[in-house]
Amino acid sequence: MSLLSKIFNGIPPKYSGTDGIKFGRFSEPAETEELYNLRISADELFDQGKYLDSYIIYFNYLQELGGPAVLLDIDSSTGDLTFKLLQGSKIVSGVISDLEVRAQSVVAKFSKVDITLLRFLLGKNCDLAYSKFSISGDSIIINQLCPIKDMSPEAFSDMLSEIAIASDGLDEMIEAEFPNIIPVDYENTIALPKNEVKTKIDFLRLWISQMISTTENLENETLKTYVILSCIFKILYLISPEGLLLSYFRRILSMYSGNEENDYLRAEINYKMNEKLNEIGEKSDSELEKSLFKTYTVFPETEYQKFSEMAEDINSLLQLPVNCIKQRQKKLIVPICEYIVGIHLYQHGMPEAAKELLMLFFRSLNSDFFTSLGFDNSLYDDTTSQFLKGRIIQEIENINRKYSVIYPQFSFDFSELDFSSKEDFAYTFLFEFKNLQITD
Repeated sequence: MSLLSKIFNGIPPKYSGTDGIKFGRFSEPAETEELYNLRISADELFDQGKYLDSYIIYFNYLQELGGPAVLLDIDSSTGDLTFKLLQGSKIVSGVISDLEVRAQSVVAKFSKVDITLLRFLLGKNCDLAYSKFSISGDSIIINQLCPIKDMSPEAFSDMLSEIAIASDGLDEMIEAEFPNIIPVDYENTIALPKNEVKTKIDFLRLWISQMISTTENLENETLKTYVILSCIFKILYLISPEGLLLSYFRRILSMYSGNEENDYLRAEINYKMNEKLNEIGEKSDSELEKSLFKTYTVFPETEYQKFSEMAEDINSLLQLPVNCIKQRQKKLIVPICEYIVGIHLYQHGMPEAAKELLMLFFRSLNSDFFTSLGFDNSLYDDTTSQFLKGRIIQEIENINRKYSVIYPQFSFDFSELDFSSKEDFAYTFLFEFKNLQITD
């Protein structure tokens, strides 16, 4: 039986999604008062020299955050703490004694030593602050060993997060790029239903194809960049790839720095991004399916952003669709607005009220995708090219009632939404969204 089966024991895993469908990645939630108190208590005990006690409190904090995928055993004779946790397809394990802290994750195994791989891992060590890649027998591991007095719970959290995320993010990549690699821990992934896989593969290809068609004759390289990024973030959040496919998309994103100073350089980067996206779209179903699965994640990969900061970002980005109008490129308003939504959903944790509204935005503009996934409450009629206004307003009213209990001034003003076209709806939705009163 896999560790996943033992941990869950019938308890479904936590993952981003609606009705069991996986969207996005695990983002940092807002810290509750209970979590804050646990974290502060752990730090105070450590400062008092009560190291093991501080770590027990820290694991209480971690179990509140990560649920049943965080296991902790206490040796009754020595008092040593033994832990295991899941991060994606990987297991991070270790021992904490009154003298030292040990943690490691097995990234993969190999049948034969490859000098190129060893050089690659040495180079990757430069990216790590708290741990290192090394070889143990026939295994590639990422680990850390440190005296407990030099490793506070706060530093331990950073180190554990680094090990977990680096290990989970590297395994499929080295498996694809280096010979003689033997994968490990894949029994801890959860297969998606066949319909979800098929739908996500079909729409991944469709959205890439639509984006390439939209940008093919677009001369404004700045707007072209945003349309390309819109496609990427939409796929990363709604299709939610893992493994090697996720690595491919992240590499494409890394081509764009945001500091391109001239159109020539921007045009070159746009061409390269489109080229790589087209290669992804041409991959076989079996290749794409390998990267579509669920995992249990303990450590968030993105930081929480306060709504006030998020609203300020969106307010400044809304100049982009305005520029589309000025340049007579109204057809670009929807992908530009989807870029604004996609980058925030993918890169940041946010209040649940904000997330529900942004998912409503995506559902309204991509009804065909959500209907294919099995959502029975369509929000747009493709045959008449009209929004189902009553359903959208009803969902907004439900959200208003739900979250006005938490935020007394919370109210999304749907009276200002323009349902006459997808372009008008997308812009007016975000314009009203930024005015929400969410205090976090």
